[in-house]
Amino acid sequence: MLGHPGFYTRFGFKRSVLYGIKPPFSVPEEAFMIKPLQQYQAAYQGIVAYPPAFDGV
Repeated sequence: MLGHPGFYTRFGFKRSVLYGIKPPFSVPEEAFMIKPLQQYQAAYQGIVAYPPAFDGV
């Protein structure tokens, strides 16, 4: 999720880098967030891959 940290953190979103999840492009660390689910496992790490429909957006 790419968004304003002041808005999304109140819904449980956290900086993705805390979970080893990285964006595929340059973005401020505090703006790229995830909302960890109950089934989250530390093995779920890496660079996010967007579908081709988002290329060039």
